Amino acid sequence: MKKLFLSLAVIASLCMASCGGSAEKAADQQATEVVDQINKASSEAEAQDIVSKAQAYVEKLVKEGKIQEAKDYLDKIKPTIEQKFPSTAPLLEKAQAAITAAAALTGDKTESVTDKAKDAASEAADSIASKTGQAVDAATDAATDAANKAKDAIKNALN
Repeated sequence: MKKLFLSLAVIASLCMASCGGSAEKAADQQATEVVDQINKASSEAEAQDIVSKAQAYVEKLVKEGKIQEAKDYLDKIKPTIEQKFPSTAPLLEKAQAAITAAAALTGDKTESVTDKAKDAASEAADSIASKTGQAVDAATDAATDAANKAKDAIKNALN
């Protein structure tokens, strides 16, 4: 049972690790492109257009459930935007609010799922311990009965 559970856990972690890498690289690459575009922008209007697209990308990541990637993306582009075009920085507040709200919701769900998993594991451990104890008791009783029968059989054979 332990081996099965451990094997499934390893497979699940490998799947999650392999799935997350490419999306994270895409968000990192997108952030680098936005920073380059902001650095090359020559007008406030051009910068606002870039920031609007960045905001839409952050909201897309949030809708896909990629909260951490959205947060990392925003953390990478925000300093450049605030430095080069400070008047456009408030446009990112909506994206920041979306990340904060999604993180709060996801955090609550994660804690709930984690608590349920811990409870289920605890119940399974208690059940296994109980069944193991019952099996040991049954084996002890059977061995005692067999020893008593053998003792009685030897007494009868000697008499």
